[in-house]
Amino acid sequence: MEQLIINMAIGDPDKPSSSHILQVMHEAIDDAANHNYPLYQGTKEFRETTAKSMESPFGVTGLNPNTEVVSSIGSKEAIYNTFNAQCSNP
Repeated sequence: MEQLIINMAIGDPDKPSSSHILQVMHEAIDDAANHNYPLYQGTKEFRETTAKSMESPFGVTGLNPNTEVVSSIGSKEAIYNTFNAQCSNP
């Protein structure tokens, strides 16, 4: 019986990045405004965009970006935090 295994390892690109993507990345690296860690909860623009992005593909509307959108540094953290929040609050 074949089993579906989800690989949760770090991403490993198998193709080089396009030159236009590299150019934008270099511009962002050179911009001193990007030399700090972002807010842990994510920027306001990030949370608003994330809330809006749930509408079209998933039909989820009316999300409050200040109280219902959480950023994470990766899927493992998000999955852990989801289960931890559910199990920690009876």
